[in-house]
Amino acid sequence: MKNSGKTLDPFKQSEQWLKAILESDADGVLITDAASGKFCYCNDRICQMLGYSPDEILALGISDIHPAEELSRVQAQIQRQPGKDTAPAAGVSVKRKDGGFFYADIRFFPAASDGKKYAAGFFREAAPRSHAENELFMLRREYQNIFDSSAAMIWYKDAKNNFIRVNHAASAAMGRPVSEIEGRSAYELFPEGADKYFQDDLEVIKSGSPKLGIVEEMRTSGGEKRWVLTDKVPYRDEKGAITGVVVFTTDINDRVQTERALRESEERYRSVVDNIGIGVSLIGPGMEILSLNRQMLTWFPHVVLGDKPLCYRTFNTPPRETHCSYCPTILTLRDGKVHESVTETPTPSGVVNYRVISSPIKNAEGAVTAAIEMVEDITARKRMEAEKAELQAQLMQAGKMSAVGQLASGVAHEINNPLGVILGFSQSVLKKFKENESLAVPLQSIVREALRCKDLVQNLLVFSRAQKNNQGAMIDLNAALASALSLIQASTKTCNVELVREFRDDLPKIYADMFQLQQVLINLANNAVEAMPKGGTLSVRTAFSDKRPGYVAIEVRDTGAGIPKELQAKIFEPFFTTKEVGKGPGLGLALAYEIVRKHHGTIEMSSEEGKGTSFTISLPIQRPVA
Repeated sequence: MKNSGKTLDPFKQSEQWLKAILESDADGVLITDAASGKFCYCNDRICQMLGYSPDEILALGISDIHPAEELSRVQAQIQRQPGKDTAPAAGVSVKRKDGGFFYADIRFFPAASDGKKYAAGFFREAAPRSHAENELFMLRREYQNIFDSSAAMIWYKDAKNNFIRVNHAASAAMGRPVSEIEGRSAYELFPEGADKYFQDDLEVIKSGSPKLGIVEEMRTSGGEKRWVLTDKVPYRDEKGAITGVVVFTTDINDRVQTERALRESEERYRSVVDNIGIGVSLIGPGMEILSLNRQMLTWFPHVVLGDKPLCYRTFNTPPRETHCSYCPTILTLRDGKVHESVTETPTPSGVVNYRVISSPIKNAEGAVTAAIEMVEDITARKRMEAEKAELQAQLMQAGKMSAVGQLASGVAHEINNPLGVILGFSQSVLKKFKENESLAVPLQSIVREALRCKDLVQNLLVFSRAQKNNQGAMIDLNAALASALSLIQASTKTCNVELVREFRDDLPKIYADMFQLQQVLINLANNAVEAMPKGGTLSVRTAFSDKRPGYVAIEVRDTGAGIPKELQAKIFEPFFTTKEVGKGPGLGLALAYEIVRKHHGTIEMSSEEGKGTSFTISLPIQRPVA
């Protein structure tokens, strides 16, 4: 071997062999350590081609004389197994010491010594290319660079399940160099899963249609299972015939794990939201219902979320045409703040009260995109609060009535005796004067005012007696009321008031004090007539109570001026009256209230100014237990 040839161990023992190669071939020769890619030997010809000295070359490796886009081709040739196809790598770009490039056809031969692998490369400078050839080569090299630079795993297989081309990403995932994959069968390389994946390949090849978005598990070279997204498209030759399938596979394991974690989080959230005792709804910016939890669907089972129904139409029966006046959610969507209100939602079974707290959902820019409603049914609580308030009012009223009754009884008896003396003497003296005498007029005034005081005392006595136990019996309610109405019929005709009776025929007898109930009706009827100075209609109706099962109802309704709202809470107060001074002591409704209460009943009033007033008395059918 010539002294210009440079070699390192283990080739010192093979000098005759290397000499024979150099003597038989005029090509440039480089022997490369397959593991490190470093050069172990160079001949004179390769030194001339590269412009380096032998010592300089032996300090280099394949990455120093080949551009990055060519390394995969060169490495694949160096790693080629003995006995495999030894076709040269044609037109490989090689970098000279001066920075220039030339193209070479390189043929690699694998070798081994002392357990180490080597590759002998024979470089033959390629003939200069034409412009068209050079353009084609550059285009091919660019495509190869793109192919190998893709993060996606790409390979091309023929109709017999053989790998034809494989990029770097696929090679890395399979844990084998490109040279060990290309040209080999999938059955040979991956016997366990080859047939399963080939079924999709055959479907694409036979149908000529791509199969996209396949989400499947792929086992890496390290044995790890990872989720991938695979697209398979048919590969056609220059004649358009389908000869194989091109596979694009992207690792989506992190995305799948994130989506799974998100899905599990959503399921936990949904489980919590569905199992709490309150309703939760998601309302969009147009008041459309986006989501409901289980409790809301229990209250409103007719809701179809796919239609994105409007909440104010869906949650109300009958549906509203616009949003509810008390709606807190529309305020939240406008100002992005938390709002709360209590609804009055009409349903087929009646009005339901919901406590609604609305909170905003905002995007990254802080804009409100939706609102969450926390909904609690407080109908029962509201009813209990109303009943409690009514009971407290009744207790207060009963206390007032009892106190006034005791006072009235004492005052009436104390006044009655001196009043009798005044009235007796004034009437006796008045008889001694003629009507036109001067002292007759003041005496007449004394008598008139004494009589008015007597009437007041009588009312006080009646009121005080109502505090005591009533004298009850089983009575025909309709007959008792008809008898009382006959006493006021003359006054209704005089005042041009039409008296309408609507008595239900099948009412049972009730236990009551007939005279006290008649007094209640007369008081209510007289008040109604006085409220219609220009005439009107007075209706008296009996029926079974709609609100209270086991009770009968008496309704007294007029078409008078009505009672102002600010006075309605005081009408059952003793001595409260809207009449002029001297027109009445204000005991009529207080007496009616007390009599009804003693009968274990209720009396309710509803009035609207300009439309009239209605009093409804409810009395138990069965005799209450003392």
